Amino acid sequence: MEDERCFGWTNYQTWAVARWIDGDTTRARYWCEETRKNVEAAPRSAAVIRGVTPVTEAAKYYTSEQLREEITEGAPDVFCEIYSELLDEALGVVNWDEIADHLMRRVRQLDSCFNLVTARRGPRSPVDSA
Repeated sequence: MEDERCFGWTNYQTWAVARWIDGDTTRARYWCEETRKNVEAAPRSAAVIRGVTPVTEAAKYYTSEQLREEITEGAPDVFCEIYSELLDEALGVVNWDEIADHLMRRVRQLDSCFNLVTARRGPRSPVDSA
């Protein structure tokens, strides 16, 4: 079986979804914020509290599931059976975990950049926060 990787992603379908997310500022911002919420919520998950799952894996799972659910549910209704089957098949082979990892790395990079800029500026004065 030949290597089906596409531009470093698992397959074409995964690359296409990731590119669709990254290609629109509003959409990319939305998914970064949702990923950040999942990262913040992960330590409170039952699996993490029981010690079954590491925090990063729980955050990736929640982000991956949210991606899969929102994107597949948001797919347009296709009334022609062949097109519907093709769309379902394409979305079915997307590596949602890989996209979740990508988003988690992006959030960490954005947070690091924000922290670096904040540290260089020094503490904010009361005038800055008004």
